[in-house]
Amino acid sequence: MTATLGQPITSYQGGCDFLESFIDYERRGFHHDFAEAARLDVIRSLLAVLDNPQQHWLAIHIAGTKGKGSVAAMMDAALREAGHTTGLYTSPHLVTIRERVRIGGRKISPTGLIDAAEKVRQAISELNANDLRQPTFFEVYTALAFQAFADAGVD
Repeated sequence: MTATLGQPITSYQGGCDFLESFIDYERRGFHHDFAEAARLDVIRSLLAVLDNPQQHWLAIHIAGTKGKGSVAAMMDAALREAGHTTGLYTSPHLVTIRERVRIGGRKISPTGLIDAAEKVRQAISELNANDLRQPTFFEVYTALAFQAFADAGVD
């Protein structure tokens, strides 16, 4: 399915529909097309159009095969207890797509999702003029999370 970039995102459902219009290798499974999608040129270009929101806050990147979600949740709680405004980005979600992005320990608000998704939609529209491949669901949602964190002023 191809993303619909022409219509502004004005509702929560519209934001969800926009996000779900991108190829999702978590659901579809990894195959030969994933090698092309694993390149960083599209996400770098997308973030550049958004003015690199990931550079507006400090990050702790947790990697590994087991326990990432638990470690991230504990670090998020500890940092909030210490008085910091935190942003937490995890995947997958269980019930609602809003679970993937947490600001200050709470799921991103529907309005926050709409605002960040609209900024990402506009950025992708600019990218399409550069003949880059369509971003994946993961790239779009990562850019959305980074934008939401910058908009919320997380530490």
